[in-house]
Amino acid sequence: MTAKKKIPKLDEETWVHSALRLLAKSNIEGVSIDVLARNFGVTKGSFYHHFQNRGELLKKMLDMWMANTTFGIITRINTSSRDPKQRLLDLLELPSRTAPEKLGWETELAIRSWARRDALALQTIIDVDRVRFDYTKRLFLDLEFAEEEATVRANMALAYLLGESLLSTSIHSTDVRKASARNLWQKLVTI
Repeated sequence: MTAKKKIPKLDEETWVHSALRLLAKSNIEGVSIDVLARNFGVTKGSFYHHFQNRGELLKKMLDMWMANTTFGIITRINTSSRDPKQRLLDLLELPSRTAPEKLGWETELAIRSWARRDALALQTIIDVDRVRFDYTKRLFLDLEFAEEEATVRANMALAYLLGESLLSTSIHSTDVRKASARNLWQKLVTI
């Protein structure tokens, strides 16, 4: 008698998370219902139990990405410290603290690439960038920088974060990356 293959219990969140990982490793064209179902060892019927179509999955991917990589990070940073200087440092050190297996920045890059061809992905990028910018600017305003200066410094901080996150972790050690973040932080918080 052969043992039956155990089929995993899949919920909507598991499908979306798996689709985001697939996106990070390939591109939006690589996110297919067939591939996801095959990766889980289930039929496409399991997918349709949770989603009406691929479009609904894509929308939920963007929603989850925004919730985790923007609102989730802001919540964690705000919870970690009340001091705006420390929150800014925590934000700038984020790329050096993110484990490569999380595929965070690979996902970010894949979504930004997708947004070049898709209106919904583009709107999500616009919304994410606005929330991130407003949060970072608020940190500088809390440090009592004038509005215009807070705007410029927030832009510099976000440009650093995006650039640093896209650099290969093999170029510099975590220590060098943290030292870079601290060096920039010292310059940004100095009046």
